[in-house]
Amino acid sequence: MTSTSGVGDPCGAPPVPQASSAASFETDLPGELLSQGWRKFWSRRESRPYFFNRLTGETSWEMPGGAGGGYNSADPLGISSPPPPPVLGHPSKRRLSASSSSSALTEEPPLKKLVLNGPWDLEIPTNVILYEKTPSFLPHPHPEAEALRYSLVMKLRQSLEEICRSREGIDAPKDCFNRWLLERK
Repeated sequence: MTSTSGVGDPCGAPPVPQASSAASFETDLPGELLSQGWRKFWSRRESRPYFFNRLTGETSWEMPGGAGGGYNSADPLGISSPPPPPVLGHPSKRRLSASSSSSALTEEPPLKKLVLNGPWDLEIPTNVILYEKTPSFLPHPHPEAEALRYSLVMKLRQSLEEICRSREGIDAPKDCFNRWLLERK
């Protein structure tokens, strides 16, 4: 969760040290990050530390600049990070036995463990802009057509209720007719 809105705390509160011990917690970062303006604060709402850059106003749940190594929630598979440099094995001068040479060729590096730390922000922002239309108080352009539509809809509604009573022996479910009409639009 990284934002550049200039707000210190994801909860909306500015980053204010809690006590004198908070000052040491605030500067509990590598010197490189401190010189870049980063400070560490505690989020009471999330019960976890977050990082705030006083120069840019940026906030982050993860230690910035990759200084922490470890897991990055923005890139959990490590796709965006540059690939590690290849490890070149020096050929051994002595001759290996057949069993040890075959095991050395099939030896694979240990798998990278993926650690998921929660909670996650699963809310996806949208770019949709909704404009609400104000209700119109203008009369219908063809009141006769509207009156005919109303009478036909009422006949259909009454027919549905009669069918439900005669065939099923029940009252028509509430809003059943409206759903039926919407299915046929």
